[in-house]
Amino acid sequence: MATAKQPEKPPAAQQSERVMQLIREATALQVEMLGAAARVWSEMVEHVANYNRELTNELMRFSSGDTDASAAVDKLVDTGRESVEKLMDIPAEIAEGFKKRVRKRAGRPIE
Repeated sequence: MATAKQPEKPPAAQQSERVMQLIREATALQVEMLGAAARVWSEMVEHVANYNRELTNELMRFSSGDTDASAAVDKLVDTGRESVEKLMDIPAEIAEGFKKRVRKRAGRPIE
């Protein structure tokens, strides 16, 4: 009966380096993902603050008679649409070069 040939095991030093590289990459990935999440939340908060400021400005213009309700609503819709469009671009901006940043942070040669 033939026995299956066992795959050759890498030397212990090589094996431990592979384990350490995996740990470095996993840590780098977590750091980059946390940074990406922080950026998303930061941008969202900034856009909400800007929208609230614009809302306040439009309400002040309306209450002082400088504009009518229809113009104020149009301005707020345009501002809101612009904000939503910019927020939708964030994931693509974060994704651009993401793997490269993780590998660089992990000290791995960039392929």
